[in-house]
Amino acid sequence: MNERRFVTATHYRILAGVGLGMVCVAQDLQDIVFPNIVLGIFGLWMILYPRPSVPPLFIVVECVVQHMGQFQNYQSFRFTPTFVPFEPTSLLLSAGLLIFIGCEYRLIAMRWHAAPYDPRFTSPKLHDDTGRPLVAMNRPEAALGADEIVRFVVIVSICTLLAQLCWEMLGENWTILDFTPRFMRIAFLVWAGIVGLFVASGIVGYWRSMHDEPARARLYLQEIAWQEARREYARIGRWVAWGKRKMRRHRDL
Repeated sequence: MNERRFVTATHYRILAGVGLGMVCVAQDLQDIVFPNIVLGIFGLWMILYPRPSVPPLFIVVECVVQHMGQFQNYQSFRFTPTFVPFEPTSLLLSAGLLIFIGCEYRLIAMRWHAAPYDPRFTSPKLHDDTGRPLVAMNRPEAALGADEIVRFVVIVSICTLLAQLCWEMLGENWTILDFTPRFMRIAFLVWAGIVGLFVASGIVGYWRSMHDEPARARLYLQEIAWQEARREYARIGRWVAWGKRKMRRHRDL
């Protein structure tokens, strides 16, 4: 069992290395040298030793590196609408960053838990036959498979293409009701984020409900039925309790 988990974690580490390599190649094409090397070393440390609080820090460091490249190329930090859709550099950078951060959180989900262990039920550190430590994982072994990696790569590709289209629309100078283009860019970004998250959550929820296990789907339907009819059940329960008490009172007399 531990061998299969180790192989799955290794697959995610390899995929995270590919994403980090794509980011480094894209920034090398942008003539970013020293910050790119520091970012690559930092990313390799994250792959080998995943920690829950480190991926947000990596995103902040990446933003700082991109701002430094922006200032190096344009001598200014202001927005420059010179974006070309589906440019190889931007595709490599966006897809590589999504792959790296996604794989990093997958590795964190295998090693770390959202809630800490109860000290009364923690097991001592054990090792298998090869001497590798047995790591308690948060996810069940049945949920780890090759199809998960395929779905992850497909989702990253779709998100990258949608981001390219949205960024192209964001770079246009729109003027509606005498609003400035900067205000329209912010409004479009907020609107696209809210609508995109709402539509994506609906699609993912529908897909999960269609591919859910029978036992879990039955439990979900029972929960919905209970939420809708709990007042009637409570009223019936009170009448039943009242009837039992009345019958017991007559029996005692």
